[in-house]
Amino acid sequence: MKNKIKLAVLVTSLFGLGACSVGDRVVKHGADAHLFAGNITALDSQHVGKLEVTNGNATLGRNTVYKSVAVTNGNIKIGEFSQGGPLQVGNGEIVIHGNAEISGDVAITNGAITIFEQAKIHGSVEISSGDIIVKSGAQIQGNIVFKKPGVISAQFENHTPTLVIGQDVKLAGSIHLYRPINLQLDDSINIDLINIHY
Repeated sequence: MKNKIKLAVLVTSLFGLGACSVGDRVVKHGADAHLFAGNITALDSQHVGKLEVTNGNATLGRNTVYKSVAVTNGNIKIGEFSQGGPLQVGNGEIVIHGNAEISGDVAITNGAITIFEQAKIHGSVEISSGDIIVKSGAQIQGNIVFKKPGVISAQFENHTPTLVIGQDVKLAGSIHLYRPINLQLDDSINIDLINIHY
């Protein structure tokens, strides 16, 4: 009887933990958020903490201040004029809207990164499999890196990755290519910044 009671308590506890980490959540007032499945949203002009999602999306509104955002399978969208730390996605997409300022690295394994006009990235921008689009007037203080994809990732690729850099983008670092990609660079970009490692 005691064993049955212990088992019932254990099962109840596990379901309780699961319920806390599944479902959509709106964060504010400096709060952290950790979800296994669901979407995290920070509304305009909120100050939030560390946001982590295993399966789902993280969407931050305009003028949001955050510490960091990490998503395993899903997307990150950073609103205009928002500020915060590093962004990391395993499989999905990162979109950084205009005039946002990212103080850390922007990294994705499989997917796409889009950096809109006048956004500022103080770290590096890194990807293994997928496209990077940097629109006019954006600034990147670190490097742009196309890493060599893993064996499994390479098998699922259906196109050659592309790097698009618009007019008057300011690159303080270099472009490092560890794999073949398509380059679409505005004439204002110095091609001497490109380093080929394959």
